[in-house]
Amino acid sequence: TTAFYNPFTQKWAISLRQGSKADGRSRGYLENEDPEMAVSVAHSLAKGIKDKNIVLWFTPSDKELPHPEFPDVRPAIYNFDAMPYESVMLGFYAMWKGPENDLCGKLGIQKRNEIGMGYSRDGFHFYRPSYEPVMGVNETEGAWNWGNMQSVIGVPLIVGDSLYLYSSGRMKNKVMWDGFTSTGLATLRRDGFVSMHTDTEGVLVTEKIKFDGNHFFVNAQAKDLQVEIMDENGNVITGFSREDCKEMNDLNSTKQLVTWKSGKKLAALSGKIVKVKFYVTCGDLYAFWISPWDTGESRGYTGGGGPGLNPWGIDIK
Repeated sequence: TTAFYNPFTQKWAISLRQGSKADGRSRGYLENEDPEMAVSVAHSLAKGIKDKNIVLWFTPSDKELPHPEFPDVRPAIYNFDAMPYESVMLGFYAMWKGPENDLCGKLGIQKRNEIGMGYSRDGFHFYRPSYEPVMGVNETEGAWNWGNMQSVIGVPLIVGDSLYLYSSGRMKNKVMWDGFTSTGLATLRRDGFVSMHTDTEGVLVTEKIKFDGNHFFVNAQAKDLQVEIMDENGNVITGFSREDCKEMNDLNSTKQLVTWKSGKKLAALSGKIVKVKFYVTCGDLYAFWISPWDTGESRGYTGGGGPGLNPWGIDIK
């Protein structure tokens, strides 16, 4: 059982271990604006008291990947943590694949937990694009993460151009089957969870958007990138055409300022409905945003924080 704060609803949420006859290890959910009250309500579950504020959150998916050595063991969700990052809540799944503890003890092995990820716009309904682990076990002799990896609340940390993701793991040993715990670190490009990729020349047009701010930024790695802004009907806005966009060649930046030769200011489009069109040659577009500041703060949430970031957990100047 773990807790997290959801800034989108301004409530504390408790991720509860909850089981059912049909699905085994599942997750329960409760929320409250007062964290002490949330914990008090959570304690009632341990006492066997039913509370209307505690609901069954989600069960294991039928897409969960089984343990290759124990294919008859039905996978489950061992734990679930969440943290705000930019405009979403990131979800971290400890995906349990067995075997049960009694068999682990007899065999002298750890259960297989691996870390998967998903995301949500509201902190309750999560989507998992993939059931492959982002931090998986390594069943080789002496590996720190031979088994029983579990997610760590408070990640990612933002360190320069990278995201730091932590996990606990256990080494296989002859002393205590579930002992020898370590903490591991995985790094990822900032905003690098997914990208729009092309091996040749690609074009991406956004949905209709409305914004404020005056500085356009991208996170991209590409041989060439150009940005064009159109009105809601798809007509190019004078001064913001592809031809007006200043060249960005051999680009690899997590915070690249986009400018136009016309010298026109984005503030003139503030509050208007527009579309953005990207022209990418051989590369990846990870993210874009419009900031009030030429230093590129996104005004999104910053996960567990990081060096030089605003201590309030929001990327503002």
